[in-house]
Amino acid sequence: MSEEMKEQGTLTGTSKDTDAVISSEELASIEKEVLAKDKDREAELTKEVETKVRKDMQAETRLKELETEKAKLELLVKEQAKEKQTLNEDFRKEIDLIKEKIGSSKRMVDTDSPFGSPNHAQENPTKTLDSEKVREIDEESKTAFLKSQGITEKEWI
Repeated sequence: MSEEMKEQGTLTGTSKDTDAVISSEELASIEKEVLAKDKDREAELTKEVETKVRKDMQAETRLKELETEKAKLELLVKEQAKEKQTLNEDFRKEIDLIKEKIGSSKRMVDTDSPFGSPNHAQENPTKTLDSEKVREIDEESKTAFLKSQGITEKEWI
């Protein structure tokens, strides 16, 4: 390149077809455009990354909230299972007491005789509780107990 061209700030390039000359102003303009595009793209990428990071942080926070909620629900389920077991035990004790009372009442009716005869109960059917009546009383007691505990028979089953 000649000294004159260097002073003018031009570059010479050759290709097969033509000679191209780019001035330093044109080169500076192209560089500015490229830098501006790079900055725009960098800003876009930065925004995308920030958005993804924000979404990831929100997802992590939501995950922690859900895990906490899950732990609370599991604890509640365990408490309810214990409560149900306690109610079942209470109910069974109540049934056993009722059966015991019915059994002792039946023995009393069977042996209650003004004549001292153990067969008197058979002679006087009004003093004998038949097994169907005992079952009916047992079911009524069960239903009453369940109602007092706020439990339906379907829930009990």
